Amino acid sequence: MLSAFKLDNSRLSRLELDEAESSLCDSLWVDLVEPDELERERVQNELGQSLATRPELDDIEASARFLKTKTGCTFTHFSITKMPKTMRETAP
Repeated sequence: MLSAFKLDNSRLSRLELDEAESSLCDSLWVDLVEPDELERERVQNELGQSLATRPELDDIEASARFLKTKTGCTFTHFSITKMPKTMRETAP
């Protein structure tokens, strides 16, 4: 499932992705939950992002995603952000 949201009067509102003129480039937030091949292609084409495959995601151990300590729990997730070109060139 592919969902996208935009900022509208300081609030998130859902983009209607079925409309021909809608573009993921107009979004502030994009969610992908068990995306099908067409949804993956749309994200890759419109946002220029290469997405990890299900086997690649499955290779990440649960212990690498979740950490429980005395002070609380931490979790790691994949997120993609828009960066100015100069930052992309210098980011690790």
